[in-house]
Amino acid sequence: KATIEDFSYAGRRCQLLMCSDGATEITAKEGGLIGHDGLLSRARLSGADNLFDRIIAAIDNELDGSQPADDIALMVVQCAPPKARTIT
Repeated sequence: KATIEDFSYAGRRCQLLMCSDGATEITAKEGGLIGHDGLLSRARLSGADNLFDRIIAAIDNELDGSQPADDIALMVVQCAPPKARTIT
């Protein structure tokens, strides 16, 4: 028998965002790199329905039609509430 435990933040559903440096090293319109905090704060302003689409909209808005200087990879993982189950 093996017990698999799933963990979550504060017992709620949560999301894990993973991205390459190409997403955080975009030059902001006001200068400097947007960074992790800048990417997330811009995503919060987007009207898209889910986190992935909000991140894409934030990147597209910041690039304003130009090509990114580096490749961009994104992954959003939906984390479920905790529960334990036994596998036999």
